[in-house]
Amino acid sequence: SIRIAAAFIIQEICRNPQALQMFVACDGLSILVHFLNPILHPTEINRIGVKAIQSFFDLASEIRVHKLQFFQVFVDYDLLDVLADTLKRMVADKNVSYVERIIEIVCLFSQGTAPIKQCVCNSRVLEEIYEVFVAFSDNFSIMRLIMRTVRYLSVCEHSILAALEIFVNPMISCAVAGIREKEDQLEIHNHVLHCLFHLCFLNTRRQDMAVKSGLIEFLRHVVSFNTSLKEFAVPMLCDLSRSRAGTRQILWKDGGLELYLNLLPDKSWYSDGLQAIADWCAAKDDTLPMLEGVLGNPENIDKILGVLRSAAKSTISSQLFINVLDSVLKLITASIKICRAILNHSGGQLVAIVIPFLSHHDLYVREKILRVLLGFVTKHENPQSFLHEENLLQTLQNLAVKDSAIVVRTLAQILAEKAQNNT
Repeated sequence: SIRIAAAFIIQEICRNPQALQMFVACDGLSILVHFLNPILHPTEINRIGVKAIQSFFDLASEIRVHKLQFFQVFVDYDLLDVLADTLKRMVADKNVSYVERIIEIVCLFSQGTAPIKQCVCNSRVLEEIYEVFVAFSDNFSIMRLIMRTVRYLSVCEHSILAALEIFVNPMISCAVAGIREKEDQLEIHNHVLHCLFHLCFLNTRRQDMAVKSGLIEFLRHVVSFNTSLKEFAVPMLCDLSRSRAGTRQILWKDGGLELYLNLLPDKSWYSDGLQAIADWCAAKDDTLPMLEGVLGNPENIDKILGVLRSAAKSTISSQLFINVLDSVLKLITASIKICRAILNHSGGQLVAIVIPFLSHHDLYVREKILRVLLGFVTKHENPQSFLHEENLLQTLQNLAVKDSAIVVRTLAQILAEKAQNNT
């Protein structure tokens, strides 16, 4: 009882700015960490320690102390590992309010510098927070706090991201459960998406983990209903086409191709959607025959041509048109069936779109168009008739002689020779 009474006095000191300043100067912070030890002290003193540390951070600005300066001090006192033990006790006692308080303290540290974030990830407290995430999945306040903590930590180095990957599956499961129950979880989705973006983007191993937990269903919901988060969801979704073969199998099963096709009419994302489709086909895995069956449909050929037409009309930059041409080239190179489906359905339309740009000032535009035409000609059942039907011979001959770029002249010469063979 005497120890508890003394602890209460210290707690009151930590609530008074003037007294707190003197307390800190006398190395009082080490005492607060000592209060958290569940082996040496009863639960009541642990609680006092938690509240006192919160008070210190709440009043830090009033005593002209910058929080960041004292994160390292607390780390040196081994606060994070001690908090892990305290958190375990509070969970065992089902003391939800103090579980939340402890995570709030860790959340402050997650906003520190990179070395401080690394210390959080190296400590035992992160594993305990993961256990809390699993145990308190129905507590919205705690879920939101943990996701915010992970989000702050995720904006850092790869070593930190490796420690955070244990949260990938439960975060997605939590978000997907909310979607299926039709709950309004905009803030949760915001935190989950930002965490997953940093954890999974360009990381095929974590992408594989994520899609097995329902990532595609979550991204579909965000892309369909949340415009503000779409700028993070679409790049993640498109990056899956460049992931592992197993990931693409799940992508096919979960309707990934339909999602990509739905991006093609979107002015903001048509280039990304077509590139994802082209990269998926270029992988030439077991899903290619199924892709060919869908992409060969006339309505989808029209969507692909629509992308090419939109990019040709774009005044933003020639690079967008080049990117789309590159995707078309990759698509027709990967699949003879898709190439011939485009030719049979609307070869004339395609030529009509690109031919005016053979006089474009950008060398790379002219080169890419010729490579696309060469790709079609190479796979055409009758290349000579195709080139003559579209009246390309004279244009190609002029380019082969007059263009200033060697690469353009060479490509034009190759195409012109193909048109003249057996005529």
